[in-house]
Amino acid sequence: MTDRAKKLLDNLLGLNRNIVNNEDYCIYYIAGGCPYEILKNTKISLGSCKYKIHGKIEHPSKVLYEKELFKLISNLLNQISNKPNKEIIINDKNIRKKEHNLEIKLDEIESNTTDENIIQMYEKFRLLENEIKDYENVKQAYFKNNTEGVEKCTTCNIPIIKNFYSEKYIRHLQGRAHNGILRLRKLHDDLKKKFF
Repeated sequence: MTDRAKKLLDNLLGLNRNIVNNEDYCIYYIAGGCPYEILKNTKISLGSCKYKIHGKIEHPSKVLYEKELFKLISNLLNQISNKPNKEIIINDKNIRKKEHNLEIKLDEIESNTTDENIIQMYEKFRLLENEIKDYENVKQAYFKNNTEGVEKCTTCNIPIIKNFYSEKYIRHLQGRAHNGILRLRKLHDDLKKKFF
């Protein structure tokens, strides 16, 4: 019975079905840890690793892989520490865009107002007042968030509200992104001690 199953598998999957190519193993994982796997499914995900298998094997080129991993982690940590806060930039652009649109509408109302259509323009202005209030609320929230309590985490550079008793802050400290960056920093320091 097993011989028939083996023949069937040989026919379907080929004779070399159990042979694993060493090129499929992740060189970063062999060297100590794959950053792609460590940060997988986090806010700072790097995407998928180009290597298929993440497992430990003995490899004669481990030192070369460690140097390659050191370079990758160094670049990654530099990018993270120099990364601007996208959310703040987007909000700032949205505020400027809303401000520009409101100015255009106000100028249009002002320039088109005559004695004959003053009531119509006043109605347009009243409708515009709601947009102005919304704009002021967004602007106020933006400046409040950028000056009070919102800081970048010193470890992973993710914007957080630093209230040490806050549940969100505690969740951030226990999160995969924060702990992944901690792990990468430790790995970076270990490799730095080894090579320098």
